Amino acid sequence: MRARVVVAVLLGLGLTCVSARADNPFITRNPVYNWNGLWWGAHLGAQWGELIAEPASGSGYEDARFSGGIGIGYDREFSRVVFGVSADTDFASWSAGGRMYLPAVSPSLLSPQLTVRSEMEWFTTVRARIGVRFDRALPYITGGLALAKITTSAQSVATTGPFAFAPVTSDSWEAGYTIGAGLEYRLTEHDTLGVEYLYYQIQGPDLVVVPQNWRLDNKIRGHIVRATFRYTF
Repeated sequence: MRARVVVAVLLGLGLTCVSARADNPFITRNPVYNWNGLWWGAHLGAQWGELIAEPASGSGYEDARFSGGIGIGYDREFSRVVFGVSADTDFASWSAGGRMYLPAVSPSLLSPQLTVRSEMEWFTTVRARIGVRFDRALPYITGGLALAKITTSAQSVATTGPFAFAPVTSDSWEAGYTIGAGLEYRLTEHDTLGVEYLYYQIQGPDLVVVPQNWRLDNKIRGHIVRATFRYTF
């Protein structure tokens, strides 16, 4: 009988302590972080790249600019593995250009010279990502489609002679790919800060020079490093 009384008293004290702990505002709990949900965000960083206009060759085609924009996405976590999709846009423009040289028409002629310039605006990506959560930190890899509005122009250095031609310009939306990696750190249940690196390559608009019928196959490739902020709903 006495043993039953002791057990009942102990159980009562245990339940009282559990109830007091649940109701006590001064007792802190470790929050559980996850990456589930819809998010929106912003980013700010730097972008640099180069213009390639095959079969021409030359140097001095790299340029660097500050970049910034906004994005939206959705993440889902399965046993610490996070899968996500995102779309973002950069508002800053990027441009590069300089003098290039086409292969000689014949061994007896010098290489024709021309000035080529490209400007890229509204750089947009649609990407997937996968990462592994370590408490508040999420390292991940990412890749997908890259889109940009690109204006490319070519102009002859010579004003007369067989290598002179009228300036040509092309303005269009072009597609390519991007791959990269990043790291996010969850500050609160909703807010994260991070860093991200992206490599991209976009097929630029081809230019045809007349009357020589030279074709320039343009590509833009480059790098983006940026800081990110995201808010998960």
